[in-house]
Formats: sequence, structure tokens, C-alpha cells
Amino acid sequence: MFYLFYIAGTGIKNYGDNFFARNHREDASFTTMLPLESDNIAKLEKDHDVQLEKELYVNTEESDGTHVRVFRANKDIDLCELIEGAAPKSDNETMISAGYAVENGVDIGDKITVNRKKYTVTGFFLRPDYLYMLENVTDDYKNITTFFLAVLTDNEFGQYRTEAVPKMRSRFFRQSA
Repeated sequence: MFYLFYIAGTGIKNYGDNFFARNHREDASFTTMLPLESDNIAKLEKDHDVQLEKELYVNTEESDGTHVRVFRANKDIDLCELIEGAAPKSDNETMISAGYAVENGVDIGDKITVNRKKYTVTGFFLRPDYLYMLENVTDDYKNITTFFLAVLTDNEFGQYRTEAVPKMRSRFFRQSA
């Protein structure tokens, strides 16, 4: 019996370690009151041997009480791993967090509303920083029933930035030497 638990635990740990490495899980994140200029980012990266990526997102609350955190796909850190389907290619498409889709019976090709606009779901994904779906760092338990992530095309996300004040989060990932 011990051997079976050992094998299962080792397999889960190996999967998690590989998932985090493939998707460049952050080592830490920080939030700034004012945007960092490109020169400051380059200096921080050089002086502290880190890689920085600015992450912007917009939180929305839908008419049914569902909360959606809307992103553009990161390029370097905390990457989305596509589980099924495809990434959005047009501005009327989105991919959403896999746990929410399973919990709520959302299928690829379904339409969902985010911020009063209908999108076609093209895929489901996981992110290393949202494997345990906490909406707020002070939450005690995951919420895949009324909280999900949505990734839009860069162009469509740019429209959100003009309509809503995005929460800006600068995140960094320390490179191994």
C-alpha cells in the first residue's frame, strides 16, 4: 500500500514540476502604483538577474454574479497551457479556464458573455499561477463555480484597456543561472 501511495505522489509531483517549468511559473510578483518605464524594467532585469513581464488584467462582474478576470496571453511568464481546443484568433473568441468549463458544462463552440459582449469559446487552458483558482489572495478556498479566467486576443484586450481601468500587475520570474 505504501508503495502505491509513493508512486502516485511521485507522479503528481513530477507532473507539477514539469508543468511549472514548461509554463515558466513566476517566482514572485509585485504590483506598482505607477507603470514602470522600459528603461527601469531593463535596469531591474540586468541588476537583479531577473526577467520581468508586465501583466495587465481587467476584472468584470457579470449580471449572473460570475466574476471574470480578463487577460491577454502572457508571452514569457505564467504561460497558458492549452488543454483542449485552440487559442482565440479573432476578436470575438476567447479561451477560458478549464476548471470553470468542466464545473459549469461549458463546451468548445459555446457562447459566453464577458463585459456585455458575446464570445465563442475556442479552448480551455491552465495557468501555473491559477491552478488553485483563488480570486483574491485572501480567499481560503478555490472558486471554479463563479470565477474564471478568459484570454482574449491582444487587439480585443486593448479595447478593454480603453473601456475599463485595468489592474496592472508586474510579475517577475528569476532565471536559473
